[in-house]
Amino acid sequence: MITAKISVCVSRGIKSQQVLAFIWQEIELAYRMTQQLIRLLKNKQGNTATAWISVCSSCGIVALETFALGLQKELPTFQAACSLPYSNGDDGGIC
Repeated sequence: MITAKISVCVSRGIKSQQVLAFIWQEIELAYRMTQQLIRLLKNKQGNTATAWISVCSSCGIVALETFALGLQKELPTFQAACSLPYSNGDDGGIC
């Protein structure tokens, strides 16, 4: 996705510094949204799940918007995951 945006910018004659600034803004936004999701899950803040989905679904980053729309379709399950103390235990996977 970023590669496509770079190509469009370059074809329009936009300077590489401007392109990098644009990309950096998207990376920062994606990082902030991801950190908010992690806090939401860790702190069991299910009451803020709908607000996070709303912001994420219109953030301008296609991958995050698609992810948010998927969560919206499973809203009750997502809210439960963000609220309930239940766990399946250690997944034994990524730390």
